[in-house]
Amino acid sequence: MTTTVDGNRLIEKNYSIAEAAEMLGLKYHMAYRLLRRHPKALVIFEPKRFKRPKRFYRIPESLLVELYKMLTSVNRTPA
Repeated sequence: MTTTVDGNRLIEKNYSIAEAAEMLGLKYHMAYRLLRRHPKALVIFEPKRFKRPKRFYRIPESLLVELYKMLTSVNRTPA
């Protein structure tokens, strides 16, 4: 994980949903459904007049590591 220190802040690389989907080996829509309501995912709203606001999702690298471990764990219980 590439977390660097900048003064008193920790800086972590963030990815778009498309980049996260590619890294996790998922299709875009599946990654969107998995990440859109996750508490660690960052949502940036861009307000538009007379239209609904555009949302940009940014996924921290630590969340991708967690999801990768969850998706690739051997001890998953069968559904």
